[in-house]
Amino acid sequence: MKLLFIAPLFYKYEKEIYRALVPRYEKVVFRSVSPYGFSLCYNAIRVISGWLARKINDRYARDLCRLVSKEKFDRIFIIRGDLQSAEWFRTIKEQNPGIEIVHYQWDSLQNNPNGLVISRYADRNYSFDLGDVKKHPQFAHVPLFYSWGNMPTDALNAKIDTDVFFLGSYYFRRHEIVKRFKTLCEKQGLMFASYIYLPRLVYWRKKISGEKLKRNDVHFRPISRKDYYEAIKKAKIVLDIHSPTQTGATIRTVETLSLGRKLVSTNFMLKNESFYSPENICLWDTEDELNLKQLISTKFDHSKDSHVLSLNDWLDRIGV
Repeated sequence: MKLLFIAPLFYKYEKEIYRALVPRYEKVVFRSVSPYGFSLCYNAIRVISGWLARKINDRYARDLCRLVSKEKFDRIFIIRGDLQSAEWFRTIKEQNPGIEIVHYQWDSLQNNPNGLVISRYADRNYSFDLGDVKKHPQFAHVPLFYSWGNMPTDALNAKIDTDVFFLGSYYFRRHEIVKRFKTLCEKQGLMFASYIYLPRLVYWRKKISGEKLKRNDVHFRPISRKDYYEAIKKAKIVLDIHSPTQTGATIRTVETLSLGRKLVSTNFMLKNESFYSPENICLWDTEDELNLKQLISTKFDHSKDSHVLSLNDWLDRIGV
């Protein structure tokens, strides 16, 4: 059986998924959802010239169609798919009778409305977002996964040197919440560490526009996978600040629980996830105070560990 895997380039998660897919098929080919792989490049072209962007995307769509017909793929597994049009899916189905399309959304439909277009042509649709699944019954809910690759599996015996750790990309609302949480930690005598990513050019644009942002608040490079693993492993609690346009559990939620670390999250929809345990996950209204020392003092509840999906568990649940 042959598979075409289409996904965004996102912190190398696509590479981990690809490696997990290879043993499952006779042949696996990966292609990015964007013509240039890195979608920011394509988006820049789209801002400069909508006509040119359409031409580039149309050519990329034709190339993908030719690839599918040439390789005679049995299945397409597509994640997000914000650029693939209804016409593209119709052509794929017409030119390749019997091909199966499996579709997963790791973003909300509010952020990627094209997911609804894809769902009309896909044979199976899945989403991490509980709110979207409730509104759109063609989607089944499958939460995200963890995958640590070749990282050592000694997290439970790791030396703890941080009380709370936060990792995330910068935006103003999130940064304000992080500052408030840091103050809470200081009041309770707890050590707080963070790694907030913001591209250098965006940083200077925000500074020029008058946004109050200190240089030492952000990092210009994304954290490496190894450093990210080590940071979570050495922390007692991980802070998760979800996007207000999403209701699904972030991949950071799953990764944190997979290492037996506790989570403070702003996402109250986590109560509806199968892996939710109040001993492990503290839901935080950002206007409230928190007794973090009490959360730290209780033991981690491992009774829900089987509901925290590894990458292979996740692929099994989706059926690819």
